[in-house]
Amino acid sequence: MRVKFPSVALACDRTGISDRIAPLIASAVLKDLGSISDGNDSLRIDIMKIRRGSSAKQEHISIVNGPGSEYFRHVTAENSSAFEIKKSIMKLLVKQFYIEEITTMAQ
Repeated sequence: MRVKFPSVALACDRTGISDRIAPLIASAVLKDLGSISDGNDSLRIDIMKIRRGSSAKQEHISIVNGPGSEYFRHVTAENSSAFEIKKSIMKLLVKQFYIEEITTMAQ
């Protein structure tokens, strides 16, 4: 069974931590929690486990406000299709702002 760490991979992608450094940090956390000992390192995380976790590419969309482009929120779409991006934005609006329907008018 191949183990993936998509949450670790996503957090590292968002913060700029490389695939080479991520396993060191993740394994250190597991060791501090007592999940890894010097005699038993079966849970140790290697670089390939991190890379497998980031193989499912998600699209991260930043939503900005107004002419000054002030950061508002971000959403994560399953892929870069317009449908998935729209679905993610609508999910945010319904969940956070209780908006059920949006009508747009193009100029």
